[in-house]
Amino acid sequence: MSELPTGTVTFLFTDIEGSTDLARRLGNGWPGVLGEHHEIVRRAIGDHDGVEVLNEGDAFFAVFGLAADAVAATADAQRALAVHEWPPDGAVRVRMGLHTGEGRLAGGAYVGLDVHQAARIAAVGHGGQVLVSEATRTLAADRLPSGVTFRDLGEHQLRSFPVPQPIHQLVIDGLAADFPPLETLGARANLPIPLSSFVGRGREVHELRELIGATRLLTLTGPGGTGKTRLALRLAGELTEEFRDGVFFVDLSAITDVALVASAIAQAVGVPEQVERPRLETLAAYLAERSSLLLLDNFEQVLSAAPGVEHLLTSAPGLRVVCTSREPLHLPGERQYPVPPLDVPDLARPREPADVASIESVSLFVSRARAVRPDFTLTADNALSIAEICTRLDGLPLAIELAASQAKVLGPRSILARLQAHLPALTSPTMTVPSRQRTLHHAIEWSYDLLAEHERAFFAGLSVFSGGWTLEAAGAVVNPSAQFGVDTLGVLASLVDKSLVRVTEMELDEPRFMMLETIRGFAAACRAEHDPQGILQRRHAEYFLAVAEEVEPHLESTEQAAWLDACERDHDNFRAALRWAIDAGETEIGQRIAVALWRFWYQHGHLAEGAAWFDEVIPLPGPPDSVRTKAHLAAGGIAYWRGDMAASRHHDERALAMARNLGDRALELHALFNSAFNLLFTGDYEMAMARWQRAADIANEIGDRAMAARAAQSIGFALLLSGQPAAAIPVLEAVQPQWEELGNSLQVAETGAAIATARHRSGDTQTATVLYRESLKMIHEVGNLPLTAAGLDGLAGLASSQGLHERAVRLSGAAAALKERIGGSQPMRGLWEEADIAAARAAMGDEAAAAALAEGRAMTVDQALAYALGHS
Repeated sequence: MSELPTGTVTFLFTDIEGSTDLARRLGNGWPGVLGEHHEIVRRAIGDHDGVEVLNEGDAFFAVFGLAADAVAATADAQRALAVHEWPPDGAVRVRMGLHTGEGRLAGGAYVGLDVHQAARIAAVGHGGQVLVSEATRTLAADRLPSGVTFRDLGEHQLRSFPVPQPIHQLVIDGLAADFPPLETLGARANLPIPLSSFVGRGREVHELRELIGATRLLTLTGPGGTGKTRLALRLAGELTEEFRDGVFFVDLSAITDVALVASAIAQAVGVPEQVERPRLETLAAYLAERSSLLLLDNFEQVLSAAPGVEHLLTSAPGLRVVCTSREPLHLPGERQYPVPPLDVPDLARPREPADVASIESVSLFVSRARAVRPDFTLTADNALSIAEICTRLDGLPLAIELAASQAKVLGPRSILARLQAHLPALTSPTMTVPSRQRTLHHAIEWSYDLLAEHERAFFAGLSVFSGGWTLEAAGAVVNPSAQFGVDTLGVLASLVDKSLVRVTEMELDEPRFMMLETIRGFAAACRAEHDPQGILQRRHAEYFLAVAEEVEPHLESTEQAAWLDACERDHDNFRAALRWAIDAGETEIGQRIAVALWRFWYQHGHLAEGAAWFDEVIPLPGPPDSVRTKAHLAAGGIAYWRGDMAASRHHDERALAMARNLGDRALELHALFNSAFNLLFTGDYEMAMARWQRAADIANEIGDRAMAARAAQSIGFALLLSGQPAAAIPVLEAVQPQWEELGNSLQVAETGAAIATARHRSGDTQTATVLYRESLKMIHEVGNLPLTAAGLDGLAGLASSQGLHERAVRLSGAAAALKERIGGSQPMRGLWEEADIAAARAAMGDEAAAAALAEGRAMTVDQALAYALGHS
């Protein structure tokens, strides 16, 4: 081995994706393939003056004196690997990671964080992908090889690195450039990344790490604003390596309905719904064999859900739970950790800057003051004032942040003077709440009293939102322009400056805002003064009704993924609007919101919650029969996708009777169309087709071309399912041009998949393969996951009939995992492939089939699509 370079060097780590699987598949051929891989990688390293530090199994560790040489070596290696002739079903795909840093040697080996960072970067990539740190990109940018560019993948949090790191991908002409998302911390944890720095708390983090090792339920208690959430997130971030199956943050701040707690946890963890089992039981079964950590934030709002937490802990011995709550859960084995305030200065000691700079509360004040005034510094002139501010605020983080936000316009002496006027008698015996809670309340009240009158009213009104809001929503619901003649953005920006409102993310270049729950509670208490008639809650419900009904037609469009994500962001607002409508007896508003959202609930895996909302809103009195009919139709759709055919039948037949009684041809058309699927499921194909024909006739009478096409398409499905594929082909082929003319690419793709199945069942596997792949590509572009699963099922059945049994079982495993992820599947989807997959499993044998199924289930959606389309 050549002498190891030191100073500024670039580290390279590589390994083969799926090497264990390759070794098993290739058997005696594996050593030869591994040797060919070694030769290719070694040649690329040597050709560009790299030094091989270590080769172990399928992994390489090398180092380069120049970043540009390292980049060129990876490009050459990937090109050579791509053109090399590998055995059938044995292609070698290598992931590579580069990072430039300090090459320090100790005992003949490289040491330091830079080595670990390079290894972490390599570990989050995919086969065929080269990932590069910002440092490497900067140094190599001016000397890139021909045909090589960088693609910015954004910031990603690597394991053991608390600060997100910019990561870039090497794009090499002629090679694959699109890969699944990086497997960074978010792939195994969903911890939100705070927008501001974490200050102090070293002692507390150390104590909590010791406690979580000795208990399975740790509750951080204290009033709002003491920093429970930030401290818990810091703890969880340091524990990600210790829980192999994930660390998951569950935000309960917007949830007050205990029935939704299990669903919130399941959604955070990624546990699919099972219709036949309660959500809590499904979650317990999923966690039973896993090593996981749950961080349940703001549990005080749902304390009666504590028995559910106990059940999870009892069922899953590898589970640990960290809660933040103003009160303990009072469960057996619970360890409470009252979160202390930050350290504050001793005002009896000298207060030179050097004496107070390292004190946690002062550090926090200075950090947050610099956020609003970059030139702010701790000086001999202001050290005393800052020390007294932090002491008077009891070291409470939120109170200090609120005070520091005033540094944009006030100096520390002025902040202290105003603070003294607002905190006159915190220890008065007439005040029965704890002093720390009184301090925080007064700190928020102080910030509130500093607001102009229109800002106070606006601030209070914003508490009507749950889970955040957009600029447009704030203007429409609270409407400061109409009330006070002020610009919504201007007043929001003012509240952000004062730390009463936070910017959480950007949506299509527009900001989204939220309040900490403690501040929102204070604002809500003030709202009655400004809105005694509760007008804002009605406006909020009406606004989100309009949002839901605007979204509804897009939930089956080519842009459905973006619209579904928008619904998810405002799900808590929709929930709040529904709850208000139900409690206020506003049945029509409640039913219309539910009707508009049912496809969102179905496609994003909220089926149980959607069914529960319909159970509440449908029995309520008062709405027009047309609205109630639509509610039954939507409830029937939810029930159908849950596989609850009895409920689906009930709602669809009820909707059909009501539509006929109303004489509403459009509603009758939809009810006929929906109810026919229940008949199809029971095998009554003739009656189902008769209803669809009747629906098609009505659609043609009233000029609804889309429903006419849907009905004709469904008749084709029925013919196919009833064993008449030859008869189905012309029906379906006649429908497809109608969808093309209507511009509905999703239905073009779905009809294409049905034609592919019919061709397959008719023995034309060549045409079926082409059609399946074309339709699956279109479905993927639209982003419809249920139809993606159906397409994978179709290709699995086709592979089985061609004797490609392992491929068939893998694809069926990928389809099954996807259907579980989205919370269900249309009952008739995939039924015609079941016999094919059973035959494939039987041909392989139980052990091999189980392994192939597990491999398919482990695939991401992108990996499954690449495999299905023949790219891997």
